[in-house]
Amino acid sequence: AAVDKAVAVYPERLEFRFMKANAYISYERESPDMAMANLISLVNDYYAGKEKWTYGGEEADREFFADAMQDYCYSFYSLGTPASYEAFRKLSELMLEKNPDNISFMNNIGSYHMLVKKDFKTAVKYYGKVLKKQPDDYTAIKNSALAARRMGNVKLEKKYLQMLVEHGTDSDKLQAQGRLDILSK
Repeated sequence: AAVDKAVAVYPERLEFRFMKANAYISYERESPDMAMANLISLVNDYYAGKEKWTYGGEEADREFFADAMQDYCYSFYSLGTPASYEAFRKLSELMLEKNPDNISFMNNIGSYHMLVKKDFKTAVKYYGKVLKKQPDDYTAIKNSALAARRMGNVKLEKKYLQMLVEHGTDSDKLQAQGRLDILSK
């Protein structure tokens, strides 16, 4: 109720709207239905562009807002329940609809298909979209290699392992090269 009063007095201030979403997430935990309804409404209001929104006294631009929604996606994913995974997917899809070039939300949807649905082919499809926009995206490369391995597609796995050798961390480069050596025997 206090947050609703603050939003009524300061409708342009996102921090109060975020407080409400945070309260719902804390209250609902495993089944974030009210949090999702609140965030969907917030996303739609933000992209309707009827008013300028601020956070901490600064204008909340599209990049800031997308990053904040990515934080909520992470929160939903971290809860690890079927309902929270669905919230993760729904918010990621809505944000991707509003930001078609945002690779974070593409990666999210790929991760949903790979880890939640075990649909590795669809996951690789989303990671492929990421790699078309950013060919050195570590998350998409690593997850594509893992998905290809789980599919048993050695040729595809080799392709992504080679990319990981080129773009991964030092540890990943060593592991990817070792796996490539094994697959090439």
